[in-house]
Parts: sequence; structure tokens; C-alpha cells
Amino acid sequence: MGYWTSITFSQGQQDIVNNRTYLTVYLSMHASSGYWAEYTTAPGTLTVNGVSYPFTTHFKVNGNSQVIYSVGVWINHEFDGTKRVAASASFNTRVVGTLTASNSATLTTIPRASSPTTSKSTVTFGESFDIYTHRKSTAFTHDVYVMANNNPSTYTKIADKIPTDTSWTLPESWKEYFPTAEVKLIIRVFTFNGSTSLGSIDAPPITVKPTPDMLPDCEISVADETENFLKYGGFVQGQSKVKITLNNTFKYNAHLRSQSITVDNITYNTGTQIVDATNQLLKIKSKVIDSRNGETVKNNTLEIMQWHPPIIDAIKIERCKADGTEDGNGDYINVSYDVIISRLNDKNLKSLVIKLSKQEATGETSYSIPISDYETSGNTIIECSSDYAWNIEIKLKDAFAESVYTQLIGTGFTLIDFHNSGRGMAIGKVSEQANLFDVNLQTKFRQGIKIGDIDYTISQSEYEILAQLIGE
Repeated sequence: MGYWTSITFSQGQQDIVNNRTYLTVYLSMHASSGYWAEYTTAPGTLTVNGVSYPFTTHFKVNGNSQVIYSVGVWINHEFDGTKRVAASASFNTRVVGTLTASNSATLTTIPRASSPTTSKSTVTFGESFDIYTHRKSTAFTHDVYVMANNNPSTYTKIADKIPTDTSWTLPESWKEYFPTAEVKLIIRVFTFNGSTSLGSIDAPPITVKPTPDMLPDCEISVADETENFLKYGGFVQGQSKVKITLNNTFKYNAHLRSQSITVDNITYNTGTQIVDATNQLLKIKSKVIDSRNGETVKNNTLEIMQWHPPIIDAIKIERCKADGTEDGNGDYINVSYDVIISRLNDKNLKSLVIKLSKQEATGETSYSIPISDYETSGNTIIECSSDYAWNIEIKLKDAFAESVYTQLIGTGFTLIDFHNSGRGMAIGKVSEQANLFDVNLQTKFRQGIKIGDIDYTISQSEYEILAQLIGE
């Protein structure tokens, strides 16, 4: 390889105050094995960090290495404390020509601006905390500023040229500067060496918790979409539709993040919800969360007026005389009833109507029966000719629904009756239809029976078997 030169570095002490490092730079000459050279006044130049240092030296190499020149210099670092230094050399050996070399090195970074921390990571308004500067030199001082998320209108200086630490209380008057949970309290520390600023570093952001007076207000309002409340003075079970609305108020510039309404364990993520009034107690829970993640929960229990369809609890219909005396051949009927209608604050409709219509005929007659109370018993006597069979319909009705009871009432009893057309006959009842033999009594044919050309007569033994089967 012959002859060559090299540059090496040796880092010494660091001057933190003046942001510099003492560096020794060595220039060496090398000769491979079997190579020999010597000269007493060989000239050269060593350049370090842009500054040239000329020299004249005596060297002698014989298959070895020799430091031919060195220089010690203070190297100034960059503003942020970092530094990369370069060096180069040119050496005229006078005997083996001019040799050159170059090299560079990264120096140890010098701490500059202080890296502050705080005693608390979460604070609330009116709460004090400490600010630690952690300065790198006793010569350094600090200016301390606070602000809300780089909001320039809040940029406030709280300490001037302090040597080490300080404390500060988050003012109550700053509540409006923290409208959301994303806004943090920033602590910014500027470091000075005398009057020279060494830069600034922020402490880890501080989370600010709202005080109770900053939480949102939430009021639950209810209304009846069916207007039943207006009519009956309350919500009606199974009929009213309850409109639930959350009326929210936000403070100190906060706004809505989320809200929900829970009714009987079913949650709706909305501020307005319409639900059916199915139960007598409607359990309502509201939750509102503002932009600071402040949460307010309210509970309300809504009483619902009980309602059920009209109940016809008992009905008895029998023929009678005009004065109500029981008479199977009477031309009147006595209708006895037990009925129940939901009161709804004694404002519900109550209606009892009895309709009579002849069998096999069109048209009907209606009777509206006054009822004195919502749960009542009574009877009424209605004209009902015993010459006919009748369909009786009893309808009990309130404002929302109706219940219907129907019953057939036969004719009055007569042993034998002939139809007025002369072409019909009934036994045990009134003859109502021409061309019909109508029997309303239990009948036993002792001599058999023949219909048309078909004989339906059965023997005595067959009769006995049949009697056993039907339980006679």
C-alpha cells in the first residue's frame, strides 16, 4: 500500500454554558511493511472545521505509523446543541510526494433548552401545580408561559427569568377557553443563557377536568302525541304515545357530544323519542355528554293511567212480563248486566247499547242504556214479542274500544202453534215460518220414523245401545 496519511479525533470537555466542545485532531503518516521514508522539514496544512493550521514537521517511518501533527481547538455547536465536525489535510513529504486525508465526526450533543415537567398530569380550575424546569446549567434562567392549545389569546407569561421551578393555579376565569376535552393546558419554558435564548420546550400537555358547575344541564319534557293528556288529564295506557324530549343547556362554550334516552331498559341514541304508553309506570333515563366529556344523567318515572278494553263481566237475558216478572211466554226480556269501563279521571266515554233483530229478518232496534258509573250492575226491560226468535247484541263501548256480547232468544213457549199462513206448525214454541214443522221439545218416536221412502226405524236392541251411548 506504500505511504498514506489519516486524521483522527479525540473529544474532550464540553462547555455547556457556551455551547462548545474541546476537540483534539491528530494527523498521522503510515508506511506499509518494507517501506521507509524520512525528512526533517516537510510542510503541510491541517484544516479543522474550516480553519487551516499550517505546520512543518520532521517525520521518519519504517513500516510503521507516526503522528506528525495535532491541534486542539474549541468547536462551537449549533443552536440546538448538535455538531458534526470535518477535517482535511495536505502533507508534502518532499520524498514520496504529497499525501492527503479527510475525516468527520459527530460530537456529543450539548443540552441546551430545559425540558420541563409538571407535578400533575390532570388539573381542574382553581387547582395549583408545580412546574419543574430541569435546567442543564446553573447559569441558565427561564421564562414560563401557559396557554390553552396554542390559543394566542390565552398566551400568558407566569414567570420571568426564574432559575429553577415555579407553581401556578389554573384560574376559574379560564373555563371558557376549554370547550372540548381535546383542548389541553400547555406549559412552555424558554431557556436563557444570560440574555441569549436557547430555545423553548413544552412540558407534556395537561388534561383539564371540568368543575361541577361546567357540566351540562338536562331537563326531560314529555308530551302526548295523541292529545289524550289534554282530554283525560294524563297519559292513557295502551293509547297514548309519549313524546320524550331532552332540553339540554351547555356552559362555557361547550357543545353536545352525545345524548340518549332509555325507556324501560331500551336505549335510543337521540334527544327526541316517541314511545307507546304500555305500562302504568314508564321509567325514563336521560344521558347527555358534552364536548368536555362532562356527563349528566337524569331519571324520571312517568305515571300512566290504567286502561283496559270495556269488560262485560256478566249478562243474563230471560223472557218476562212488562213488570219484570219472569215468564217464559212473556213479550218482554229482562237484561241484567255487570260492566266495567276504565275511569280515566271520570272523563272516559261510557256507552251501553242493546240491539234486537228478528231472526231471518232485516232491520234492528237499538236501545241506549244509561249507566251511572264506570263499574256498575243493573238491568233493563225491553219489549220483545214472544212470537219471534230474536238476536240480542249488547255493545259496551268507551272512547277507545268496544266489547260485544250476543245471544239468541227463542219464542215464547206454547205446546202447539200453527203458522198464520196455515202451512206451518210448531211444537213447544211459536210457529215462525211457513212450510216448516218446527219442534222445540225433546222427542221420542216410539213407532219408528220414515222420511220419504227411507225408513229410519231402529230395533229395541239398537235403541238400547244408542241410549247407552248418549247417556240415557
